[in-house]
Amino acid sequence: MNSQNYERRRRKSVFAPLSLAYVVMAPLAVTGVAQAQEISGANEAMPTRWSTLLDAAVARRAADADAVALRGSADARRALSARRFAGPLEADASARQDQIGSGTGYFEVEGGISAALWRRGEREALRGEADALAARAGAELDVARLELAGELRTAWWELARAVADVRVGLEQVEFAQTLVANTKRLEAAGEQARLDRLQAEAALAMSEQDLAQAMGRERQARAQMTGLVGFVPAQLTAEIVGAAQIDDHPLVRVALAEADQLARQARFARLKAEPAWRVGLDLRSERDGRGLDTRTSTGLKLSRALGRDPSAGAEAASLEAEATAARSKAAAVRFSLETMQAQAIANLTAARASLKAQEARRAISIEALALTERGWREGELPFLELLRARAAASEASRAAAQARVALEAAISSFNQAQGLLPQDQTS
Repeated sequence: MNSQNYERRRRKSVFAPLSLAYVVMAPLAVTGVAQAQEISGANEAMPTRWSTLLDAAVARRAADADAVALRGSADARRALSARRFAGPLEADASARQDQIGSGTGYFEVEGGISAALWRRGEREALRGEADALAARAGAELDVARLELAGELRTAWWELARAVADVRVGLEQVEFAQTLVANTKRLEAAGEQARLDRLQAEAALAMSEQDLAQAMGRERQARAQMTGLVGFVPAQLTAEIVGAAQIDDHPLVRVALAEADQLARQARFARLKAEPAWRVGLDLRSERDGRGLDTRTSTGLKLSRALGRDPSAGAEAASLEAEATAARSKAAAVRFSLETMQAQAIANLTAARASLKAQEARRAISIEALALTERGWREGELPFLELLRARAAASEASRAAAQARVALEAAISSFNQAQGLLPQDQTS
């Protein structure tokens, strides 16, 4: 019996370097994935910055189209408020004759030009509306960039998760291939059971299947990132936790800007409903039919409507109602963001706790693998237990790697809920 145990210990000592190699390799999965920005196949990707990604995504989606249109409207209103008169000049002409067709009667020709004057406060109201439109355009663009930043963050961390799985999968396959090669050699030498070799080959097949699935997820994640920005970045800096006032969130700012713009537009419509003065200059020429008496005169003419414009008043009332609704919407957005930010804080706390637990699990599984390998070398544990311990260590390494990525993703989600764009960190 002692000789048999010695023989098993002698045979199994061949696998000691394998287990030690795995103990060394397993932490690489977490250490490498902790820098989840490094993507496999980086020689085909383009190193870039978060700001470059956002600019590329905005250009591909034409996400700034609405903001550009609003800015155009603001510029048009500013140009209008800079005009001397409130509207275009108007010309009129008339002719009178007391004996039509005779050529001997009294004849009068009158012509004039007039312009609408600005109402009191109308120019300032129009400029205020232009400023409100410009502010809304800026807020709309910030919202569009924040939404795209959310998509980019999601796509990037999906890619990071897939790359983490591929990296761990490659290490598992390499270990399983080495294990199969050693069991085949020992089986050929008559020192290893055929069952051990079959179990090692089964473990290799499972590792290859897991790797193939991980590579498929990586290709999908790469395609998603390419669809967003046109290429796959080779490296991005992990974010740090940021903070911002809730009123600085782009969603709140755009709701408040919309309410302000509608209120200013309503004020301008109220002023438009008021009667406006028109001023004109007339030139009149009179003569009799014989041409003996000719007179020319000029005159100043003022005109004004006798009542308010009801259609402009109705438009102003409608705009005021819309402004009130927009302010209510801004309050609702605040409440929604408060809930979202509370959830992001909870998710971030959970991700930190999960990473700590998974790293402890990985350390325990690596230690358990070393003890199992020692017991197997000493003939106290079967080969199947070694495979199980190796699988447990592999899964623990994968879980720790994913927990690291999940923490980085939770930080991104927290910043997204705060309304913060990803910042390029300087080294």
